[in-house]
Amino acid sequence: MSLGLHTSIGNAVRVTTTRAGSGRVEFHAIPFDGTRVVASAVVSGPLDAVGSELAFDELWVAPDMRGTGIGTRVTRAAITWADLHLAAGIDTYVPEENVAMQRLLEQLGFERRPELEHGEESWTQIFALTLELAG
Repeated sequence: MSLGLHTSIGNAVRVTTTRAGSGRVEFHAIPFDGTRVVASAVVSGPLDAVGSELAFDELWVAPDMRGTGIGTRVTRAAITWADLHLAAGIDTYVPEENVAMQRLLEQLGFERRPELEHGEESWTQIFALTLELAG
């Protein structure tokens, strides 16, 4: 079910928003020629509750599109959607080795929450990040 939110990105890509079930919204960056999805992001949680804390669950960018800013743009679309729906914030967890994702989220205003970081010797360190919204 499309939510009807379409955002143009540059001259070549638009972002569409789709509600996939009661607790999940997907954002897809698609070239105007409609050939394929070049990036996607997912936000989940109590989507209709004002002041809720949502989770940024996923970001994927096509290998040939990495480094072009499309990941930042589709993530911004997710943040804007959450803000427009009066969410209080967005939480996410990022593995230690995914430095690019940590950097992207911090550039968009996410802050590390060390009290929520977890890991064990046999696990990769996980960083918790939170973005406070006006909601």
